[in-house]
Amino acid sequence: TDYTQASGTLTFAPDEYEKTVTIKTTEDLSIETDETLLVTLSAPSGNAELGQLDTAEITIENDDYPSVSFMASTASVSEGDTLTLTLEKSQAYTGTIEVDYGISYGTANAADVSAQ
Repeated sequence: TDYTQASGTLTFAPDEYEKTVTIKTTEDLSIETDETLLVTLSAPSGNAELGQLDTAEITIENDDYPSVSFMASTASVSEGDTLTLTLEKSQAYTGTIEVDYGISYGTANAADVSAQ
């Protein structure tokens, strides 16, 4: 599951006007879309009633997709030498990742470079 199951009773003292409910989400490596859960209030006592907002919809945002990026945004190389650019993956991932790359020449031209 993506969260720790929780339920309980909140007790308001006569001079208290706010309480909190804490929900702990759990990390996983499953590739999934954003997910939702509902937190619902019920059975108030002490002659209280439920207000209009007695259910909260919570979205657990997906963070399972890694990102791929260069480790540095600039580099230099002397003419005739070879430059190696290093990429990094942001997190563990259970699948294979492929990323395309291409060269746009700026002030250099195609005769100045070749990609491998």
